[in-house]
Amino acid sequence: MPFDTDLDLTRFLLLIRSEIGYSTHAVGKWHLGYCNDSYVPHNRGFDSFLGHYRGGVDYFTHSNEAPGTYLNHFLNGEPHIPEGGFDYATYAWSNRTNKILRESLGQPNFVYLAFNAPHEQVAAPQNLVDEMNALYPDMPATRQVHLAAVKSIDIAMQSVIEEASKLDRETIIIFHSDNGGSIQAYGGDAEGPRACNFPYKGYKSVLTEGGTLSPTWVYSTKREFHSRYIDGMIHIMDFFPTILHWAGFDKQMPRNLDGIDQYDLFENASVTKIRDRFIYGLLHNWDNNNLQWKTSYAVRYGDYKFMNYQTELIGNTQCPEGWSNNRHEKYLFPYKKKRTTMMNKVWEISDAEPNKETGEIKPDPGFSLYNLKNDPFETRNLGTGEDSKKYKKIYMDLMNDIQSYVVEEIQKGVEYPVTGKMNGNLLSKIFKKIPVDERSEHYFETGRIIPFDSATQESTGLDGYLGTNWCLNNLDDALLTQMYHDAVLNDQERLADMINLYLWDGYGPE
Repeated sequence: MPFDTDLDLTRFLLLIRSEIGYSTHAVGKWHLGYCNDSYVPHNRGFDSFLGHYRGGVDYFTHSNEAPGTYLNHFLNGEPHIPEGGFDYATYAWSNRTNKILRESLGQPNFVYLAFNAPHEQVAAPQNLVDEMNALYPDMPATRQVHLAAVKSIDIAMQSVIEEASKLDRETIIIFHSDNGGSIQAYGGDAEGPRACNFPYKGYKSVLTEGGTLSPTWVYSTKREFHSRYIDGMIHIMDFFPTILHWAGFDKQMPRNLDGIDQYDLFENASVTKIRDRFIYGLLHNWDNNNLQWKTSYAVRYGDYKFMNYQTELIGNTQCPEGWSNNRHEKYLFPYKKKRTTMMNKVWEISDAEPNKETGEIKPDPGFSLYNLKNDPFETRNLGTGEDSKKYKKIYMDLMNDIQSYVVEEIQKGVEYPVTGKMNGNLLSKIFKKIPVDERSEHYFETGRIIPFDSATQESTGLDGYLGTNWCLNNLDDALLTQMYHDAVLNDQERLADMINLYLWDGYGPE
Protein backbone atom coordinates (compact mmCIF):
# COMPACT_ATOMS: atom_id res chain seq x y z
CA MET A 1 0.00 0.00 0.00
CA PRO A 2 1.52 3.33 -0.99
CA PHE A 3 1.90 5.84 1.79
CA ASP A 4 3.62 9.18 1.23
CA THR A 5 3.90 9.79 4.97
CA ASP A 6 2.55 8.24 8.13
CA LEU A 7 -0.08 10.99 7.94
CA ASP A 8 -1.41 9.46 4.72
CA LEU A 9 -1.40 6.06 6.40
CA THR A 10 -3.41 7.43 9.30
CA ARG A 11 -5.90 9.13 6.96
CA PHE A 12 -6.34 6.01 4.85
CA LEU A 13 -6.92 3.69 7.81
CA LEU A 14 -9.31 6.15 9.42
CA LEU A 15 -11.43 6.23 6.27
CA ILE A 16 -11.44 2.52 5.47
CA ARG A 17 -12.05 1.49 9.10
CA SER A 18 -14.38 4.15 10.42
CA GLU A 19 -16.27 5.14 7.28
CA ILE A 20 -16.57 1.78 5.50
CA GLY A 21 -16.18 -0.76 8.32
CA TYR A 22 -13.14 -2.70 7.15
CA SER A 23 -10.90 -4.61 9.53
CA THR A 24 -7.25 -3.69 8.94
CA HIS A 25 -4.17 -5.87 9.21
CA ALA A 26 -0.44 -5.30 8.68
CA VAL A 27 1.93 -8.17 7.98
CA GLY A 28 5.71 -8.27 7.56
CA LYS A 29 7.99 -5.26 7.34
CA TRP A 30 6.98 -2.06 9.14
CA HIS A 31 9.89 0.40 9.03
CA LEU A 32 7.69 3.43 9.74
CA GLY A 33 9.02 4.08 13.22
CA TYR A 34 9.37 2.49 16.65
CA CYS A 35 10.66 5.48 18.62
CA ASN A 36 7.95 4.77 21.15
CA ASP A 37 4.81 2.64 21.37
CA SER A 38 2.65 5.20 19.56
CA TYR A 39 4.59 4.60 16.34
CA VAL A 40 4.04 0.87 15.97
CA PRO A 41 1.31 -0.62 13.72
CA HIS A 42 -1.31 -1.69 16.24
CA ASN A 43 -1.28 1.89 17.57
CA ARG A 44 -1.39 3.47 14.11
CA GLY A 45 -4.76 2.16 12.98
CA PHE A 46 -4.21 -1.55 12.31
CA ASP A 47 -6.37 -4.07 14.13
CA SER A 48 -3.54 -6.60 14.03
CA PHE A 49 0.14 -6.80 13.17
CA LEU A 50 2.60 -9.65 12.78
CA GLY A 51 6.09 -8.79 11.60
CA HIS A 52 9.22 -6.77 12.30
CA TYR A 53 9.73 -3.10 13.06
CA ARG A 54 13.09 -2.44 11.44
CA GLY A 55 13.82 -2.33 7.70
CA GLY A 56 15.61 -5.67 7.60
CA VAL A 57 15.52 -8.86 9.65
CA ASP A 58 17.23 -12.24 9.55
CA TYR A 59 15.04 -14.34 7.23
CA PHE A 60 15.29 -17.49 9.34
CA THR A 61 15.67 -16.36 12.97
CA HIS A 62 13.63 -13.12 12.71
CA SER A 63 16.32 -11.34 14.70
CA ASN A 64 18.84 -8.53 14.36
CA GLU A 65 22.39 -8.12 15.60
CA ALA A 66 24.84 -5.51 16.93
CA PRO A 67 24.96 -4.98 19.74
CA GLY A 68 23.89 -8.42 20.88
CA THR A 69 21.34 -10.58 19.10
CA TYR A 70 17.75 -9.62 19.67
CA LEU A 71 14.31 -10.73 18.48
CA ASN A 72 12.53 -8.47 16.01
CA HIS A 73 9.25 -10.34 15.59
CA PHE A 74 6.05 -9.00 17.11
CA LEU A 75 2.39 -9.92 17.32
CA ASN A 76 0.22 -6.92 18.20
CA GLY A 77 3.04 -5.20 20.04
CA GLU A 78 4.31 -8.19 22.00
CA PRO A 79 7.48 -10.20 21.18
CA HIS A 80 6.35 -13.41 19.52
CA ILE A 81 8.19 -16.74 19.39
CA PRO A 82 6.06 -19.35 17.56
CA GLU A 83 5.82 -22.73 19.27
CA GLY A 84 6.90 -24.56 16.14
CA GLY A 85 9.79 -22.19 15.43
CA PHE A 86 10.14 -19.53 12.77
CA ASP A 87 9.26 -20.02 9.12
CA TYR A 88 11.36 -18.45 6.40
CA ALA A 89 10.21 -14.82 6.59
CA THR A 90 8.57 -14.55 3.15
CA TYR A 91 6.49 -17.67 3.82
CA ALA A 92 5.72 -16.56 7.38
CA TRP A 93 4.15 -13.38 6.03
CA SER A 94 2.10 -15.12 3.33
CA ASN A 95 0.95 -17.79 5.86
CA ARG A 96 -0.23 -15.04 8.19
CA THR A 97 -2.07 -13.32 5.34
CA ASN A 98 -3.80 -16.54 4.36
CA LYS A 99 -4.87 -17.04 7.97
CA ILE A 100 -6.41 -13.55 8.03
CA LEU A 101 -8.27 -14.25 4.78
CA ARG A 102 -9.72 -17.48 6.18
CA GLU A 103 -10.66 -16.15 9.60
CA SER A 104 -12.06 -12.68 8.82
CA LEU A 105 -15.03 -13.61 6.68
CA GLY A 106 -17.48 -11.70 8.88
CA GLN A 107 -16.44 -8.30 7.56
CA PRO A 108 -14.45 -6.84 4.67
CA ASN A 109 -10.75 -6.50 5.40
CA PHE A 110 -7.70 -4.63 4.18
CA VAL A 111 -4.34 -6.39 4.47
CA TYR A 112 -1.05 -4.56 4.08
CA LEU A 113 1.42 -7.36 3.26
CA ALA A 114 5.01 -6.07 3.14
CA PHE A 115 7.72 -8.60 2.29
CA ASN A 116 11.22 -7.87 3.54
CA ALA A 117 12.65 -9.85 0.61
CA PRO A 118 14.93 -9.13 -1.12
CA HIS A 119 16.23 -6.63 1.46
CA GLU A 120 19.72 -7.12 2.86
CA GLN A 121 20.97 -9.34 4.34
CA VAL A 122 19.44 -11.40 1.55
CA ALA A 123 18.78 -15.07 2.21
CA ALA A 124 16.63 -17.75 0.61
CA PRO A 125 15.60 -21.40 1.12
CA GLN A 126 18.34 -23.74 -0.05
CA ASN A 127 16.11 -25.47 -2.61
CA LEU A 128 15.55 -22.14 -4.38
CA VAL A 129 19.25 -21.28 -4.26
CA ASP A 130 20.00 -24.68 -5.80
CA GLU A 131 17.41 -24.02 -8.49
CA MET A 132 19.07 -20.71 -9.43
CA ASN A 133 22.47 -22.35 -9.39
CA ALA A 134 21.23 -24.99 -11.84
CA LEU A 135 19.70 -22.35 -14.13
CA TYR A 136 22.67 -19.97 -13.99
CA PRO A 137 25.75 -21.96 -12.91
CA ASP A 138 28.18 -19.20 -13.92
CA MET A 139 26.32 -16.43 -12.13
CA PRO A 140 27.87 -14.89 -8.98
CA ALA A 141 26.50 -16.45 -5.80
CA THR A 142 25.12 -13.15 -4.48
CA ARG A 143 23.01 -12.79 -7.61
CA GLN A 144 21.76 -16.38 -7.32
CA VAL A 145 20.62 -15.79 -3.74
CA HIS A 146 18.90 -12.57 -4.77
CA LEU A 147 16.94 -14.32 -7.52
CA ALA A 148 16.04 -17.12 -5.12
CA ALA A 149 14.67 -14.59 -2.63
CA VAL A 150 12.58 -13.00 -5.41
CA LYS A 151 11.34 -16.47 -6.43
CA SER A 152 10.16 -17.00 -2.85
CA ILE A 153 7.90 -13.95 -3.27
CA ASP A 154 6.41 -15.55 -6.41
CA ILE A 155 5.66 -18.69 -4.41
CA ALA A 156 4.22 -16.71 -1.49
CA MET A 157 1.98 -14.59 -3.71
CA GLN A 158 0.73 -17.69 -5.55
CA SER A 159 -0.37 -19.14 -2.22
CA VAL A 160 -2.20 -15.90 -1.30
CA ILE A 161 -4.03 -15.82 -4.65
CA GLU A 162 -5.01 -19.48 -4.31
CA GLU A 163 -6.31 -18.91 -0.77
CA ALA A 164 -8.27 -15.80 -1.79
CA SER A 165 -9.74 -17.61 -4.80
CA LYS A 166 -11.32 -20.22 -2.53
CA LEU A 167 -13.51 -17.57 -0.90
CA ASP A 168 -16.98 -16.56 -2.10
CA ARG A 169 -16.19 -12.87 -1.77
CA GLU A 170 -13.96 -10.86 -4.08
CA THR A 171 -10.37 -10.03 -3.22
CA ILE A 172 -8.43 -7.39 -5.15
CA ILE A 173 -4.66 -7.72 -4.93
CA ILE A 174 -2.28 -4.88 -5.77
CA PHE A 175 1.36 -5.90 -6.03
CA HIS A 176 4.21 -3.41 -6.30
CA SER A 177 7.67 -2.59 -5.00
CA ASP A 178 8.89 0.58 -3.32
CA ASN A 179 11.98 1.13 -5.49
CA GLY A 180 14.35 -0.31 -8.04
CA GLY A 181 16.84 -2.98 -7.09
CA SER A 182 20.04 -2.58 -5.12
CA ILE A 183 22.77 -3.65 -7.54
CA GLN A 184 25.37 -4.54 -4.91
CA ALA A 185 25.30 -6.55 -1.70
CA TYR A 186 25.70 -4.22 1.26
CA GLY A 187 24.80 -6.33 4.28
CA GLY A 188 27.07 -8.61 6.27
CA ASP A 189 30.25 -9.83 4.61
CA ALA A 190 28.70 -10.49 1.20
CA GLU A 191 30.26 -8.83 -1.83
CA GLY A 192 28.95 -8.99 -5.38
CA PRO A 193 25.95 -8.16 -7.56
CA ARG A 194 22.37 -8.37 -6.36
CA ALA A 195 19.56 -6.92 -8.49
CA CYS A 196 19.73 -5.82 -12.11
CA ASN A 197 17.84 -2.76 -13.39
CA PHE A 198 19.29 -2.87 -16.92
CA PRO A 199 18.74 -1.15 -19.28
CA TYR A 200 17.59 1.57 -16.91
CA LYS A 201 19.98 3.89 -15.13
CA GLY A 202 20.67 3.70 -11.42
CA TYR A 203 19.64 1.66 -8.40
CA LYS A 204 17.84 1.75 -5.07
CA SER A 205 18.20 5.06 -3.17
CA VAL A 206 18.60 7.30 -6.24
CA LEU A 207 15.88 8.94 -8.32
CA THR A 208 16.94 7.79 -11.77
CA GLU A 209 14.58 5.40 -13.57
CA GLY A 210 16.49 2.30 -12.43
CA GLY A 211 16.07 3.48 -8.86
CA THR A 212 12.35 4.14 -9.07
CA LEU A 213 10.71 1.92 -11.70
CA SER A 214 9.33 -1.45 -10.63
CA PRO A 215 6.68 -3.84 -11.99
CA THR A 216 3.12 -3.55 -10.73
CA TRP A 217 0.10 -5.74 -11.27
CA VAL A 218 -3.52 -5.72 -10.10
CA TYR A 219 -5.60 -8.89 -9.87
CA SER A 220 -9.15 -9.70 -8.84
CA THR A 221 -10.49 -13.10 -7.85
CA LYS A 222 -13.94 -12.30 -9.28
CA ARG A 223 -13.79 -9.70 -12.05
CA GLU A 224 -11.80 -9.08 -15.20
CA PHE A 225 -10.24 -5.68 -15.65
CA HIS A 226 -10.03 -3.96 -19.02
CA SER A 227 -6.85 -4.74 -20.92
CA ARG A 228 -5.47 -1.72 -22.73
CA TYR A 229 -2.38 0.20 -23.66
CA ILE A 230 -2.38 3.70 -22.21
CA ASP A 231 -0.19 6.59 -23.24
CA GLY A 232 -0.17 8.12 -19.81
CA MET A 233 1.02 7.61 -16.28
CA ILE A 234 -0.21 6.16 -13.06
CA HIS A 235 1.67 6.83 -9.84
CA ILE A 236 1.87 4.58 -6.81
CA MET A 237 0.08 7.21 -4.70
CA ASP A 238 -2.98 6.84 -6.93
CA PHE A 239 -3.88 3.57 -5.23
CA PHE A 240 -4.91 5.44 -2.05
CA PRO A 241 -8.14 6.90 -3.53
CA THR A 242 -8.58 4.04 -6.02
CA ILE A 243 -8.73 1.41 -3.25
CA LEU A 244 -11.20 3.55 -1.31
CA HIS A 245 -13.38 3.79 -4.45
CA TRP A 246 -13.32 0.00 -4.86
CA ALA A 247 -14.21 -0.36 -1.19
CA GLY A 248 -17.32 1.80 -1.62
CA PHE A 249 -16.17 5.11 -0.16
CA ASP A 250 -18.41 7.75 -1.76
CA LYS A 251 -17.60 10.88 0.24
CA GLN A 252 -15.20 13.73 -0.38
CA MET A 253 -11.57 12.60 -0.47
CA PRO A 254 -9.14 14.25 1.98
CA ARG A 255 -7.76 17.63 0.97
CA ASN A 256 -4.27 17.94 -0.50
CA LEU A 257 -4.16 14.29 -1.51
CA ASP A 258 -1.30 13.40 -3.85
CA GLY A 259 -3.11 10.44 -5.41
CA ILE A 260 -5.63 10.53 -8.25
CA ASP A 261 -8.58 8.12 -8.33
CA GLN A 262 -7.81 5.72 -11.21
CA TYR A 263 -11.03 3.69 -10.90
CA ASP A 264 -12.03 4.44 -14.49
CA LEU A 265 -8.77 3.05 -15.82
CA PHE A 266 -9.64 -0.40 -14.48
CA GLU A 267 -13.43 -0.42 -14.69
CA ASN A 268 -14.54 1.60 -17.72
CA ALA A 269 -14.12 0.93 -21.42
CA SER A 270 -13.07 4.49 -22.19
CA VAL A 271 -10.63 6.51 -20.13
CA THR A 272 -9.91 10.20 -20.29
CA LYS A 273 -6.46 11.63 -19.65
CA ILE A 274 -5.04 9.94 -16.56
CA ARG A 275 -2.17 12.09 -15.30
CA ASP A 276 0.78 13.77 -16.97
CA ARG A 277 2.97 14.76 -14.03
CA PHE A 278 4.09 13.75 -10.58
CA ILE A 279 6.97 14.26 -8.17
CA TYR A 280 9.21 11.21 -7.80
CA GLY A 281 10.51 12.34 -4.46
CA LEU A 282 11.90 15.13 -2.35
CA LEU A 283 15.23 14.28 -0.72
CA HIS A 284 16.12 16.44 2.25
CA ASN A 285 19.88 16.39 2.83
CA TRP A 286 21.32 17.94 6.00
CA ASP A 287 24.31 20.18 5.31
CA ASN A 288 26.54 19.89 8.37
CA ASN A 289 28.76 22.74 7.23
CA ASN A 290 25.98 25.31 6.84
CA LEU A 291 23.58 23.70 9.35
CA GLN A 292 20.62 23.74 7.00
CA TRP A 293 18.49 21.46 4.86
CA LYS A 294 19.00 21.25 1.11
CA THR A 295 16.16 19.81 -0.93
CA SER A 296 16.77 17.79 -4.07
CA TYR A 297 13.88 16.59 -6.18
CA ALA A 298 12.95 14.77 -9.37
CA VAL A 299 9.78 15.50 -11.34
CA ARG A 300 7.98 13.83 -14.25
CA TYR A 301 6.33 16.46 -16.42
CA GLY A 302 4.78 15.16 -19.62
CA ASP A 303 7.48 13.37 -21.59
CA TYR A 304 10.20 15.07 -19.56
CA LYS A 305 11.96 14.29 -16.32
CA PHE A 306 13.65 17.11 -14.42
CA MET A 307 16.05 16.90 -11.48
CA ASN A 308 17.40 20.01 -9.77
CA TYR A 309 20.83 18.40 -9.49
CA GLN A 310 23.28 16.20 -11.39
CA THR A 311 24.92 12.94 -10.32
CA GLU A 312 27.58 11.86 -12.76
CA LEU A 313 28.47 8.70 -10.78
CA ILE A 314 25.19 6.98 -11.62
CA GLY A 315 25.11 4.85 -14.77
CA ASN A 316 23.61 1.77 -16.41
CA THR A 317 24.79 -1.63 -15.18
CA GLN A 318 24.49 -4.87 -17.14
CA CYS A 319 23.06 -8.07 -15.70
CA PRO A 320 25.64 -10.76 -14.85
CA GLU A 321 23.60 -13.35 -16.77
CA GLY A 322 23.10 -11.08 -19.77
CA TRP A 323 19.86 -9.40 -20.82
CA SER A 324 17.46 -9.92 -23.69
CA ASN A 325 13.82 -8.92 -23.72
CA ASN A 326 12.44 -8.30 -27.19
CA ARG A 327 8.93 -7.58 -25.92
CA HIS A 328 10.19 -4.84 -23.63
CA GLU A 329 12.34 -3.32 -26.37
CA LYS A 330 9.42 -3.26 -28.79
CA TYR A 331 7.17 -1.71 -26.14
CA LEU A 332 9.62 1.14 -25.62
CA PHE A 333 10.61 1.58 -29.27
CA PRO A 334 8.01 0.28 -31.77
CA TYR A 335 10.15 1.22 -34.77
CA LYS A 336 13.04 -1.14 -35.42
CA LYS A 337 15.59 1.47 -36.52
CA LYS A 338 15.19 3.54 -33.38
CA ARG A 339 15.05 0.41 -31.25
CA THR A 340 18.37 -0.81 -32.64
CA THR A 341 20.00 2.60 -32.21
CA MET A 342 18.88 3.08 -28.60
CA MET A 343 19.68 -0.45 -27.44
CA ASN A 344 23.12 -0.30 -29.04
CA LYS A 345 23.75 3.00 -27.31
CA VAL A 346 22.79 1.79 -23.86
CA TRP A 347 24.98 -1.31 -24.30
CA GLU A 348 27.92 0.88 -25.29
CA ILE A 349 27.71 3.18 -22.27
CA SER A 350 26.75 0.60 -19.64
CA ASP A 351 29.12 -1.11 -17.23
CA ALA A 352 29.65 -4.86 -17.04
CA GLU A 353 30.15 -4.64 -13.26
CA PRO A 354 28.03 -2.78 -10.68
CA ASN A 355 29.16 0.84 -10.84
CA LYS A 356 27.76 2.08 -7.56
CA GLU A 357 30.49 4.05 -5.83
CA THR A 358 31.11 3.35 -2.18
CA GLY A 359 30.20 6.09 0.23
CA GLU A 360 27.57 8.76 -0.07
CA ILE A 361 26.66 10.06 -3.51
CA LYS A 362 26.21 13.80 -3.24
CA PRO A 363 24.25 15.75 -5.85
CA ASP A 364 26.38 18.07 -7.97
CA PRO A 365 25.39 21.65 -8.82
CA GLY A 366 23.28 22.14 -11.92
CA PHE A 367 20.26 20.23 -13.16
CA SER A 368 19.24 17.30 -15.32
CA LEU A 369 16.58 17.16 -18.00
CA TYR A 370 15.64 14.04 -19.97
CA ASN A 371 12.99 13.27 -22.56
CA LEU A 372 11.89 9.86 -21.28
CA LYS A 373 9.73 9.12 -24.31
CA ASN A 374 12.77 9.32 -26.60
CA ASP A 375 15.42 8.45 -24.02
CA PRO A 376 13.97 6.22 -21.25
CA PHE A 377 17.46 5.15 -20.17
CA GLU A 378 18.53 8.73 -19.38
CA THR A 379 21.60 8.67 -21.60
CA ARG A 380 21.47 12.32 -22.74
CA ASN A 381 21.10 15.20 -20.29
CA LEU A 382 19.37 17.95 -22.28
CA GLY A 383 20.29 20.43 -19.60
CA THR A 384 24.04 20.26 -20.22
CA GLY A 385 24.59 18.98 -23.77
CA GLU A 386 24.54 20.69 -27.13
CA ASP A 387 20.75 20.55 -27.16
CA SER A 388 20.68 22.83 -24.13
CA LYS A 389 22.20 25.61 -26.23
CA LYS A 390 20.13 24.86 -29.32
CA TYR A 391 16.82 24.84 -27.46
CA LYS A 392 17.74 27.06 -24.51
CA LYS A 393 14.54 29.13 -24.56
CA ILE A 394 12.27 26.08 -24.80
CA TYR A 395 14.06 24.26 -21.99
CA MET A 396 14.19 27.30 -19.73
CA ASP A 397 10.44 27.84 -20.11
CA LEU A 398 9.85 24.14 -19.46
CA MET A 399 11.99 24.16 -16.33
CA ASN A 400 10.28 27.27 -15.03
CA ASP A 401 6.91 25.53 -15.45
CA ILE A 402 8.21 22.44 -13.66
CA GLN A 403 9.62 24.38 -10.74
CA SER A 404 6.36 26.31 -10.39
CA TYR A 405 4.55 22.96 -10.26
CA VAL A 406 6.91 21.75 -7.51
CA VAL A 407 6.25 24.89 -5.45
CA GLU A 408 2.50 24.33 -5.78
CA GLU A 409 2.85 20.71 -4.64
CA ILE A 410 5.08 21.60 -1.70
CA GLN A 411 2.51 24.14 -0.55
CA LYS A 412 0.15 21.23 0.04
CA GLY A 413 2.29 20.51 3.05
CA VAL A 414 5.78 19.13 3.55
CA GLU A 415 7.69 18.67 6.77
CA TYR A 416 11.45 18.62 6.86
CA PRO A 417 12.98 15.86 8.97
CA VAL A 418 13.61 16.89 12.56
CA THR A 419 17.08 18.35 13.08
CA GLY A 420 19.29 18.60 16.15
CA LYS A 421 18.86 15.83 18.68
CA MET A 422 16.89 13.64 16.29
CA ASN A 423 19.53 13.60 13.53
CA GLY A 424 19.68 9.82 13.26
CA ASN A 425 22.63 9.52 10.88
CA LEU A 426 24.86 11.66 13.08
CA LEU A 427 23.80 9.77 16.20
CA SER A 428 24.54 6.43 14.52
CA LYS A 429 28.07 7.56 13.67
CA ILE A 430 28.65 8.61 17.26
CA PHE A 431 27.29 5.38 18.76
CA LYS A 432 29.50 3.30 16.49
CA LYS A 433 32.46 4.79 18.35
CA ILE A 434 31.27 3.15 21.58
CA PRO A 435 32.67 -0.34 22.30
CA VAL A 436 30.05 -3.00 21.59
CA ASP A 437 29.77 -4.20 25.20
CA GLU A 438 29.22 -0.67 26.50
CA ARG A 439 26.73 0.10 23.75
CA SER A 440 24.82 -3.09 24.48
CA GLU A 441 24.67 -2.22 28.18
CA HIS A 442 23.39 1.26 27.31
CA TYR A 443 20.71 -0.17 25.01
CA PHE A 444 19.48 -2.46 27.77
CA GLU A 445 19.52 0.41 30.28
CA THR A 446 17.51 2.70 28.02
CA GLY A 447 14.98 0.03 27.00
CA ARG A 448 16.05 -0.05 23.38
CA ILE A 449 16.60 -3.76 23.84
CA ILE A 450 14.59 -5.60 26.50
CA PRO A 451 16.52 -8.53 28.02
CA PHE A 452 15.02 -12.01 28.04
CA ASP A 453 15.14 -14.12 31.17
CA SER A 454 17.92 -16.69 31.28
CA ALA A 455 15.66 -19.58 30.23
CA THR A 456 14.42 -17.75 27.13
CA GLN A 457 17.95 -16.66 26.28
CA GLU A 458 19.14 -20.25 26.49
CA SER A 459 16.25 -21.68 24.45
CA THR A 460 16.36 -19.05 21.71
CA GLY A 461 19.99 -17.93 21.67
CA LEU A 462 18.73 -14.33 21.76
CA ASP A 463 19.73 -11.70 24.30
CA GLY A 464 16.36 -9.97 24.25
CA TYR A 465 13.93 -8.24 21.93
CA LEU A 466 13.72 -4.90 20.17
CA GLY A 467 12.21 -2.24 22.40
CA THR A 468 10.29 0.91 21.53
CA ASN A 469 12.21 3.43 23.63
CA TRP A 470 14.39 4.89 20.90
CA CYS A 471 13.40 8.51 21.46
CA LEU A 472 16.39 10.36 22.94
CA ASN A 473 16.39 10.78 26.72
CA ASN A 474 18.43 12.02 29.69
CA LEU A 475 20.50 8.83 29.80
CA ASP A 476 21.65 9.51 26.24
CA ASP A 477 22.52 13.12 27.06
CA ALA A 478 24.56 12.03 30.08
CA LEU A 479 26.45 9.36 28.10
CA LEU A 480 27.19 11.66 25.18
CA THR A 481 28.26 14.52 27.44
CA GLN A 482 30.77 12.25 29.17
CA MET A 483 31.95 10.98 25.76
CA TYR A 484 32.46 14.59 24.64
CA HIS A 485 34.66 15.48 27.63
CA ASP A 486 36.64 12.24 27.23
CA ALA A 487 37.14 12.97 23.52
CA VAL A 488 38.42 16.49 24.29
CA LEU A 489 40.88 15.12 26.88
CA ASN A 490 42.12 12.45 24.46
CA ASP A 491 42.41 14.81 21.46
CA GLN A 492 39.72 12.93 19.52
CA GLU A 493 38.73 16.03 17.60
CA ARG A 494 36.44 14.36 15.06
CA LEU A 495 34.38 12.57 17.73
CA ALA A 496 34.24 15.71 19.88
CA ASP A 497 33.04 17.75 16.88
CA MET A 498 30.28 15.24 16.07
CA ILE A 499 28.99 15.16 19.65
CA ASN A 500 29.24 18.94 19.89
CA LEU A 501 27.15 19.29 16.73
CA TYR A 502 24.64 16.74 17.96
CA LEU A 503 24.17 18.02 21.52
CA TRP A 504 24.82 21.75 21.22
CA ASP A 505 24.48 22.51 17.48
CA GLY A 506 28.22 23.10 17.31
CA TYR A 507 28.34 25.84 19.98
CA GLY A 508 29.79 23.70 22.78
CA PRO A 509 28.52 22.96 26.31
CA GLU A 510 29.44 26.42 27.60
